Amino acid sequence: MGNGLARALSVGAIICLSALGFSSGIAVAQTLVVGNKTADTLGFIDISSGEMRAVRATGHGPHEVAISPDGAVAAVVSYGSAEQEGHTIGLFDVQSATPLKVIDLGKHTKPHGLLWMPDGERLVITAEGSGSLLLVNAQTGEIQHVIATGQSGSHMVALSPDARLAYISNLGSNSFTVIDLETGKRLTTIKAGLETEGIAVTPDGREIWVSNRAADTVTLFDADGYEPLAIIETGEMPIRVAISPDGRFAVVSNARDSTISVIDTESRTVIQTIPLSTSGQATALMPVTLLFSPDGTRLYAALTNVAEIAVIDTATWQQTGHFKAGAGSDGLGWSPLALLAEK
Repeated sequence: MGNGLARALSVGAIICLSALGFSSGIAVAQTLVVGNKTADTLGFIDISSGEMRAVRATGHGPHEVAISPDGAVAAVVSYGSAEQEGHTIGLFDVQSATPLKVIDLGKHTKPHGLLWMPDGERLVITAEGSGSLLLVNAQTGEIQHVIATGQSGSHMVALSPDARLAYISNLGSNSFTVIDLETGKRLTTIKAGLETEGIAVTPDGREIWVSNRAADTVTLFDADGYEPLAIIETGEMPIRVAISPDGRFAVVSNARDSTISVIDTESRTVIQTIPLSTSGQATALMPVTLLFSPDGTRLYAALTNVAEIAVIDTATWQQTGHFKAGAGSDGLGWSPLALLAEK
């Protein structure tokens, strides 16, 4: 598909062409999309070869990445920096690595947490600059709802399994906020640990896990009454938490000591600490985003300081390799579609 044609087509049409025209590639290859926040680029990695086969320019500070439910469209925030706050979301066709459109969020600066709704039409976005959660139509760019969190540093977002509730971590307020996406109402805010940042929900929707980066802990909450269930010590500066697709394990990236804590969700104990390595000489790798493959057999960890993605075998919890990425590699998204683009 030519770049000019891709730009002319709507997001919906691109999705249909990707799904129909290239269906044979779905079972053959997969694509990892990475936001390189220092380079201001989006990288498209062919998972079968580990090669970053396409690099595209983004807005300033592309921290988080989200892939549409059908795998066809990658969304990326432009968070910006202290000197230049971002205020846009970029959309890209995954298979051709073609930019589709840019959504301007206006006064809602420093967008960070980013997820697609199951309908594949709307995006859920945290905007630190306005202290809000946004519901945005990806097709039209319309901001449909703005819900204030009333908290400082509203950073990451997770959804309940039915996508009715959004949970937002508030880094500056040591809390997380619960929002009803059907009514657009803020339901409650719950105090957690110091500098609450990472947040994830178990697949059954019963537990909310948050990482408290200044306390070196993860706190578990009951999703019904929001009562704390356990506090688990991790490595240094736990910055993200992810739950395996089968719900058996939680993993936490420890940014300061370059490790990943693996936690058994039933016993609520750390069963393994994975020391991460790089192909270079750097020692401070700063692992940030963690992403499981949908089948749960692989875990990908973005190593921000060394522009690499660590690949971990979850059967052994051992790092088996790495992919080269771009400077400041951070946000990750997985697509079942084969990458057709070349650099």
